[in-house]
Amino acid sequence: MVDYHMICDPANKKFKLENSAFYLVAHADFQYHEDLSKILAKYGMDRTTYRLLTVLREKSPVNIGELSELALLKRSTASRAVERMRNDEWVKTTPDLKDSRTINV
Repeated sequence: MVDYHMICDPANKKFKLENSAFYLVAHADFQYHEDLSKILAKYGMDRTTYRLLTVLREKSPVNIGELSELALLKRSTASRAVERMRNDEWVKTTPDLKDSRTINV
């Protein structure tokens, strides 16, 4: 029987990186994002824009704060991306009727 605690512990002499769940998950995530970026670039899009448009497809209109949370982006990143998307006429922004400080996309 294999003692996974021993071989997955970086302090253990038998530790190998390819047995580390954290490394394997991080590696798979990195590779997924690299592949996604290559595919999106063919369409003139980046991952930020893709994430925002994916959220907006189901949750629209939505304010910038909610949009950034749902897209797992910093608010400032989402705001800049939405501004670019608005300038490129991919989205429209309007002031929220209930709170004029809030912008809906």
